[in-house]
Amino acid sequence: MSPKIIQFAEQTYLGMSKTFPSVEKFDPEEVFFKLFIPNLVLFKKYAVDENLYAFPMDNGDGTYTYLAGCKVKKMDEVPDHLPDGSMLHIVPAGKYLQFGTTPHELGEIAEEKLAKWFTAHPEHVPDPAMRETEVYPPECTSSNSLCWIRMLLEE
Repeated sequence: MSPKIIQFAEQTYLGMSKTFPSVEKFDPEEVFFKLFIPNLVLFKKYAVDENLYAFPMDNGDGTYTYLAGCKVKKMDEVPDHLPDGSMLHIVPAGKYLQFGTTPHELGEIAEEKLAKWFTAHPEHVPDPAMRETEVYPPECTSSNSLCWIRMLLEE
């Protein structure tokens, strides 16, 4: 699916996270399948939609954090009964580039598609922090299902 630019309001997410010491040790599947999915029922009671979301984050100091979670109503703190590693994440309002891909294509293939799009659209400069959201609709059940990548262009 062709990339499109969409304006989003501020959104709040709640889920499980883990920080990794380097990009080489970065393991999103560990967070998604070993930490988040086993606790999914705890997080789903706060969810405002059926999608699952993931956030790869470069912390700027050589470490990387990955959060897998649900979109929730605005809240100020993580509820006490949730497991260690639970985290709130606020995604700022702004203009986002959204494009469809498959879980199989995440990573290098998606990065190549993005690079081509930004080359063809030099008027849009990606956020230097590369704030990215991965969106997995309920029908995204295989490596060939459609999921979405959203990347902040400007706040």
